[in-house]
Amino acid sequence: MTFEPGGYLGAHHHIGPGIRLVASGTLTFVQGGKATTYRAGDYFSESGNIVHTAHNKSTSPVRVIFFEILPSQWNGPSLIPPRS
Repeated sequence: MTFEPGGYLGAHHHIGPGIRLVASGTLTFVQGGKATTYRAGDYFSESGNIVHTAHNKSTSPVRVIFFEILPSQWNGPSLIPPRS
């Protein structure tokens, strides 16, 4: 996925856990009220069940590679909006 400068992925969670690799750029990831900055070459994991956001606050695109761990019978999107 590419986040253009100023790009933002709103509050969501996932069906299952996953690993993220920042291939280029700088990504700000917010989970549980804590912001963490990841740079090219960094990787991090998500449990899937915690609401989070991602934001490109830089002036260059950010490329992130997503590895999702999903149930074998799953055939829908892995990104789920939070419940109101």
